[in-house]
Amino acid sequence: MNTRFLFLCVAIFSVLFAETATKTSPPFAFPSVVGVIGARSFQGADAVFHYRPIGVAGTKVEISWSLPVKALRGSVSIFDVSGSRVKTFDVVSPNGKVQWDVTRGNKAARGIYFAAISYGACKKNCTIVLY
Repeated sequence: MNTRFLFLCVAIFSVLFAETATKTSPPFAFPSVVGVIGARSFQGADAVFHYRPIGVAGTKVEISWSLPVKALRGSVSIFDVSGSRVKTFDVVSPNGKVQWDVTRGNKAARGIYFAAISYGACKKNCTIVLY
């Protein structure tokens, strides 16, 4: 009987005065420099791939790039959120831009698109939001 009582007291004491130990770590942060590692050199600090809307009511998008690699050719592919390829442009130089007419019929296409450039060993992505 004394053993059971003692065990019950210890169990109640442990529940009432339980301490939760937590481990803290520094908050997660995405790396500020990203790119492609190739031939033991880090390429990507000066790689640029972005878009901007142009034209009346945002009916066109200009996609531009500046990449630190030399290659014979590559491509810019645009995908919708379902993963279907919407448009592809050929890339023949490390610097350049293309214009994408986003109208479908008489209305401008709205939504989220993903653009990916592949040029030599360099691959970059960007998200295009049309509203």
